[in-house]
Amino acid sequence: MVLIVRALVLMALLVTFNARGNGNGLSLRHVSKPFVENEVIVRFADGVSQQERADYLWAQGLEVVEEFKTSPTVLARVVQSDNNVLQLAAVMDDFYSPVVDFQPNFIFELFDDLEDPGMTSQYHHRVTQTDKAWDITKGSKEVVVAVLDTGLHYLHEDLMANTFENPGEIGADENGNDKRTNGIDDDENGYVDDHRGWDFGDNDNDPMDVHGHGSHCAGLIGATGGNRVGGAGVNWQVGVMALKIIGNKGITMSSVIKAIEYAILMEVDVINASWGGKLPAGSRDPLRAAIAAAGEAGILFVAAAGNKGRDNDDPLHAVYPASYDLDNLLTIAATDKDDKKASFSNYGKNTVHLFSPGKNIYSTGLKKSLLGRGVSPTYKYMSGTSMAA
Repeated sequence: MVLIVRALVLMALLVTFNARGNGNGLSLRHVSKPFVENEVIVRFADGVSQQERADYLWAQGLEVVEEFKTSPTVLARVVQSDNNVLQLAAVMDDFYSPVVDFQPNFIFELFDDLEDPGMTSQYHHRVTQTDKAWDITKGSKEVVVAVLDTGLHYLHEDLMANTFENPGEIGADENGNDKRTNGIDDDENGYVDDHRGWDFGDNDNDPMDVHGHGSHCAGLIGATGGNRVGGAGVNWQVGVMALKIIGNKGITMSSVIKAIEYAILMEVDVINASWGGKLPAGSRDPLRAAIAAAGEAGILFVAAAGNKGRDNDDPLHAVYPASYDLDNLLTIAATDKDDKKASFSNYGKNTVHLFSPGKNIYSTGLKKSLLGRGVSPTYKYMSGTSMAA
């Protein structure tokens, strides 16, 4: 019976999204990405109160899971399976409906390729002439880069020194307890013991990376320079804030938006985003609204262009967040050791802003332990526009 109900709910959502393809909603004909079953993201018109949102959604068989801050948007879950959910399309698109956008909780993919052990040095510093920048500065711990990814192996020898520490959650509290582990929201930002970032995939304070993608990207941004181990990041000194957005459901739209809102709250300088997918993006898209809000807060948003070898200018191939038209968005494509476009890299005259080395790039990473039980820090080569970004 449960499976039948779930199937009906999924059918209802598909009907809903296709029915609303020409209105404020979207059409799944142009969406290839998977999404979380029975979860939707609903944007309301301005001025609709929190209670009105909850009441309206409950009447449609939905309950609020998360409230977002950067737009009047909520994550909702289908809970009343006895309701006629096939009527959601008509209700949400009604002239008097307070809803202006209705979409699934999409799941994004990481923009990396297979690792390749064929290189022997960090050639990307030569190609980009990083040494000329280092003559001026090698970075600063006062600059904070939020890496929205698979997390960070903050015990890695080349990442430990540059891992961000939240000043409001370190040291001793008034009772002499360690603020990192005292179970108290010492800085009153809504997150308990977030001393090195947050895990938005599992909603806890431990953004430890067990995948490797986030640690590889973090090392390119800020592996410690001059310490006689491993390689060097573009910044020898920097604050790398780990915002883990991957959980057992994958990288979801909801976890991404919450992570961006946290980065805004913590007043970071840069957000790095090496993931994405096809979305029916429009002016009312909640992810676009979150990135725009970051821009209003003075935060640069760096996105990877994608690895399908396609033109992001083509609406049929556009990937998001890389293809949004926003002033604070910097989209990066990938080159190889000869400074030529990497064959896998997406491109776009209007939607891609820079090319940077992204093929066979050496950085901090993880390796699986014997029998696949856990991971340990190492160094490795990876390819992708993730590495370029």
